[in-house]
Amino acid sequence: MHTGGERDVPAERATPSPVMVLGSAAEPWPVPGCACVACRSGTPASATSLRVGEVDLLEGRVTTPDGPVALRAGERYASGDVRIAALPGPSPDHPVLVVGLPGPSRALLWSAGSGDLPDGTLAALAGAGLDGVAIDVRAAGGRPEPRHLAHTLARLRTAGALAPGCDVIAIGLTHELAPEVLTRRLGWWGARIAVDGEPFPAAPPGRSPEPLRTLVLGPASSGKSAVAEDMLAAQPQVLYAATGPRPDAEQQAAGDGWADRVAAHRARRPAWWATDETGDLARLLEQTGPPLLVDALGTWLAAAMDRAGAWDDAPGWRSRVGGEVDALVAAWRQTRRRVVAVGEEVGWGVLPADGGIAAFRELLGGLARRLAGESEQVVLVVAGRVQELT
Repeated sequence: MHTGGERDVPAERATPSPVMVLGSAAEPWPVPGCACVACRSGTPASATSLRVGEVDLLEGRVTTPDGPVALRAGERYASGDVRIAALPGPSPDHPVLVVGLPGPSRALLWSAGSGDLPDGTLAALAGAGLDGVAIDVRAAGGRPEPRHLAHTLARLRTAGALAPGCDVIAIGLTHELAPEVLTRRLGWWGARIAVDGEPFPAAPPGRSPEPLRTLVLGPASSGKSAVAEDMLAAQPQVLYAATGPRPDAEQQAAGDGWADRVAAHRARRPAWWATDETGDLARLLEQTGPPLLVDALGTWLAAAMDRAGAWDDAPGWRSRVGGEVDALVAAWRQTRRRVVAVGEEVGWGVLPADGGIAAFRELLGGLARRLAGESEQVVLVVAGRVQELT
């Protein structure tokens, strides 16, 4: 029986134990009687475990030919050439397991179970050079939330825990997650869904270079801001350029609609993202630094028009706004930093009777066309779904 120490292993074994993923789901589907998109997708999912040689790793447990072994944080287990160390996980019953093997698969992380990794575990994994990590998509309480995986991945990257080309797989999947939408989001984060019986880590597939400039367009309340945030959710650092006005105390107290939208956006962003509220987008694009998320072009343009007196048709306002637009496009064209910008699509209707609003629609559409022409990636978001534009 396992007592918390490490079992003796024979030294003569030379061939590394094979490693494979046995499913990616928290529980299998299709669920009888369920007509959801996942259950009707024709891609049944088996329950998750990781087979390493003769042992299986589940949620904090190791199943051996001699029976199950429940590991607690700080304990170790060895079988053949397999070394397993348990670190504190989301709960005492769900430690994360670090697997050490000789040969090309040197170190793997199996993080099954819902909830966040403790800071101490991240510190223990600093510089670990993990070749493969399996991260649960379930947030605290068991709620399926893919962004939980992205934020865990960002924290691991901040700690320097991942080796170059680390294979990242999503586990703990449930049939509440639409497969097509989930696969796209995982791709943004450098993660994937493992096929039942697939080796882990797998050889990284050929991937297109990450776009430097991405323009995310969509109508009001289409989900475009959430999509833009998702694209950068697994980055260790992000600078969020908030171009809209900061709600004042009176607006916040009155439950103003703008104040509510700003609060909702803030709540979605992780604590380690920095925020810039200057509205000086050209300067930010000219600087080097972490990825930049601009939200949104419409509020930036409205502020530029306000500064120029456009709403009152002040003399020369078009020239002044045009100068700011030109400077922004030039900085976008020459930027060296990863940038994702959100732009509102406001032209899908009749021409507004108000001259100022009509001018705003015209200028915003022109700005979007110019930025799109200087972007590696342009997407349209409608009802939360993403369509690549060519």
